[in-house]
Amino acid sequence: MLEGMGRFHSQLRRSADAQQSGVAATTAVRLAAAYRVRAGWGLPRLDARVPLELTPHPLASANATVARFLLEAKAVSERDIPAAWNDELLVCQAALDAWVKREIGPLRCFAPQFVLRPVRGSARDARGLPTQKVEYSQIQVAWFQQDEQQWAVGYGLERLEQAVPALGASALHILDEHSRFVYPVFTPRTAQDVASMLYWYGEEDETFALEEACGDDEEARAAMRNEMVTKAHVTEAFPAWSLAWQPETLDAARLARIAEDNGDAFTRDVASLLTRLARLKIKDDCRPEIDGEFIGFGAVLSWRADDLTVRVYDDLINTAQQAEFCDVMGEVFFDLREPRALRAWQRKMRVRFEAIGLIDELIWRLSEAD
Repeated sequence: MLEGMGRFHSQLRRSADAQQSGVAATTAVRLAAAYRVRAGWGLPRLDARVPLELTPHPLASANATVARFLLEAKAVSERDIPAAWNDELLVCQAALDAWVKREIGPLRCFAPQFVLRPVRGSARDARGLPTQKVEYSQIQVAWFQQDEQQWAVGYGLERLEQAVPALGASALHILDEHSRFVYPVFTPRTAQDVASMLYWYGEEDETFALEEACGDDEEARAAMRNEMVTKAHVTEAFPAWSLAWQPETLDAARLARIAEDNGDAFTRDVASLLTRLARLKIKDDCRPEIDGEFIGFGAVLSWRADDLTVRVYDDLINTAQQAEFCDVMGEVFFDLREPRALRAWQRKMRVRFEAIGLIDELIWRLSEAD
């Protein structure tokens, strides 16, 4: 059972029908003495060390085991710990967030959110019998994009393709392949696959879907075709090389030469970013358990600002949210008895963070190409 990390603040509120204390009325008595001492009156102040929120002792004790785990793993920097706090879990979450921001650096297109959640264990007494004690056995670290945005990259990719044949196709292919295991992005190729799933019954075009839904009724076929995304809509919106799953591409050595020799600064810059990204070795070992449709995309890459990519993406989100779906890009679990595993994961994440930064910069450069 995962314990929620939402920041719920308890507040005392007087109900609307509560009666006013009889003592309160006496403060309205206008006595001369009251005027002389009123200037000295004031609300009591709490010492800064007094917590503003109270955590039940069993829960606080369990939360402390998570904090101790992070300290033993040397995953928390002293500068990330505030002078005073109310909840150890919030301190742990803030420390994780600070570490992620330091490792990734500033981003323009992505807003990754890493969350830490404790996993309840089965607390038992000395005789092995279940107890009411709160006890955590693991922590889960999961990450996702906060508020994905649309980025029109078509002009930049076309500019690359015109500068060097297959360079635009290589850029899109590398973005697709290297983001898949790190920070997935919704590309024209993804839009074509989703269109097939949502509108065409998994086929290459809408022919079978129209036959199944409308039979020989030509009027119904025409009406359905006008309301749906058709194969023609997709091929008109994107060039053929942007939709191919195995396009002609340039290898890292060729990209490196373009980064050094090309006369256009934009082409050199993008080729340099692609070279660095293509040379990263990333394993697919943080993929979450996916139940239902995956919708954990970090950005929507359209060709133009007003093309059909966003419509297909929105239809995917709306359909997925009617059943089970997964909007988490990655997740890992750590046994609280093995702090070294967390430290090893942090070291392994550095290459992923480098890839996230490169993908973010590529999207930004392509979207700003005009």
